[in-house]
Amino acid sequence: MVDLKKFELLFRQSRKSSLVLRFVKGQFHDFFSGKSSLVLRFVKGQFHEYQESTIGAAFLTQTVCLDDATVKFEIWDTAGQERYHSLAPMYYRGAQAAIVVYDITNQESFQKAKNWVKELQRQASPNIVMALAGNKADMANRNAINCNSFID
Repeated sequence: MVDLKKFELLFRQSRKSSLVLRFVKGQFHDFFSGKSSLVLRFVKGQFHEYQESTIGAAFLTQTVCLDDATVKFEIWDTAGQERYHSLAPMYYRGAQAAIVVYDITNQESFQKAKNWVKELQRQASPNIVMALAGNKADMANRNAINCNSFID
């Protein structure tokens, strides 16, 4: 589930009682990292062990009450296959927040996630709030990511 505390800065910046947060979720380059599973859990509270790959992108919304604010998440769940890479800027343009997801059992997935963080820093809105999310914690016994890798 998304840790809403990561987005607290956005709430402080808004003087409104309600806020629409355009949000792009995804590690756009890597597939089978579990991006759609995270979104499905956040929006519908569901988890399916076998989730079909996203084709193109899916759009979902979730409204959350946090303190005195009502936040509407507009979520783009983007496909991870390489052929959709060129479409990524269309989804993150104007986004206020992004979660870059990687598979903790796959070192290459983590490297690609770091590349996406760099791309978002270069190309996305200058004030975008980003979170890096390691997914598939249920497979922690197969963790391929060294904690020191986060320092880079």
